[in-house]
Amino acid sequence: MTMRATGRCLLFVATAGVVMAAQGASAQTVSCAIAATPMAFGVHDPSLPERLGPVISSITVQCSVPPGSGNVTGFTLNLSLSTGGSGTYAQRAMTGTRGGVVSYNIYTSASAGTIWGDGNLGSAAVTLTLPRMTPGQSGRASAVAYGFVPGLQDVAADDYADTIMVIANW
Repeated sequence: MTMRATGRCLLFVATAGVVMAAQGASAQTVSCAIAATPMAFGVHDPSLPERLGPVISSITVQCSVPPGSGNVTGFTLNLSLSTGGSGTYAQRAMTGTRGGVVSYNIYTSASAGTIWGDGNLGSAAVTLTLPRMTPGQSGRASAVAYGFVPGLQDVAADDYADTIMVIANW
C-alpha cells in the first residue's frame, strides 16, 4: 500500500513593521515579504518502518527601507510556524481527501532535534538577522525547514495535505 503525502507552506506577507534605528531614538519603517517553497513528501509506503524525509522548504525574507527613511542597522526577526490543522506542535497532521490523517512534523534542522513552532510547547522559533540597509535598499535572509513523516502509519492511499503559516515578528 502506498500513500501520497504533500505538505504546503502558506505564503505569508508582512507588509510593514517598525525597527528602532541603532543610532538615535527615531523609529524606521521596514517592509518585509516572506516566501516559502512547498514541502512535497511524495509517494511513501506506510508499511515501512523508516521515516520519510527530510523534505525541505526554503523560507526567504526580503526587507526594504523606503526612500526618504533613515538607515536601518542590521536587525533580527523571529520566524514562527503555525501548528497547521492539528492545532499542536507535538505532532502536525496532514488530512487526506477522504478524511484520513498522516502524522508529520517540521524541524529546525535535518537532525530533527527541535520542532519549528513559535517557542511554546517544546517548539522553537528561528531567528534571522538582516543586514544594514540604507533608504531604497533591501536585504535578504533565509532559513530551511525540514519535514519528516514517521514510518508505520496505517493509512489508505490518498493525497494528504496541511497548510502551515509562516509568521515573522520584529
